[in-house]
Amino acid sequence: MAADEALLEYAPSGPPTLRLFTWSEPCLSIGCLQPISDMDLDACQRAGIALVRRASGGTAVLHEGTLAYSLVVPPGHPLAVSDIVESYRLLGPPAQLALQKIGVTARQVRLEEAHRGRPDGPGSAACFAALSPYELVVGSRKLVGNSQLRRRGAILHHAVISLDFTPGRFAGFLKTRSLDEVRSLSSLLDSRIGSVGGVLGHSVSSEEAADAVSSGFAETFGVSLFPDTLTALERERARQLVLEKYGKNEWTFRR
Repeated sequence: MAADEALLEYAPSGPPTLRLFTWSEPCLSIGCLQPISDMDLDACQRAGIALVRRASGGTAVLHEGTLAYSLVVPPGHPLAVSDIVESYRLLGPPAQLALQKIGVTARQVRLEEAHRGRPDGPGSAACFAALSPYELVVGSRKLVGNSQLRRRGAILHHAVISLDFTPGRFAGFLKTRSLDEVRSLSSLLDSRIGSVGGVLGHSVSSEEAADAVSSGFAETFGVSLFPDTLTALERERARQLVLEKYGKNEWTFRR
């Protein structure tokens, strides 16, 4: 999370940057404005599930069997459009092509179906249980979710691809009042959240998915991507952000 924010801060002086990453341990990331009370903290602790708060919006994502990527776009770039819905429309096709490359035919969520049927109760805490415009679905199940953060004309676009998903496990980390509610929530999540592995009937590695995302962006926008790492300034800023923000309970548990 700190690395993404550091990239956003230095975006005005650099090129567009696509960052692909997985997680070193199972983790729940929650949106910047999401109440911490949405989470069952005791269940997370028992299962060894780490918790971080994103700087971008949205609700909880279980990072277990996922590939995450962030796209940082500097001000003035053709992709740095002011309207967030238009931004989602522009950034949907490369992810759609990436899924196609690994054998999954997905479609973008239409404007008229976005936000329709948003779940109540504990289901509202799960990012993938609701649909936003131009996210990617197979049937009724979401495979790619988005969120964004914008500063001084620069854009940080967060996206997560679900490679494998176990609804009952995720349901156990959201705040519920009874075992029956956990079962009901698990059924809801199963009906709304899909995975690449579930569609294909076999697992796809994060490395294979990352290659597909890179190719999807390169082909969609007619560009060449060059492997790189954070600059020394970005690394130092990320380290500071961990110390000052992302590593502190005041940030993670602030709501």
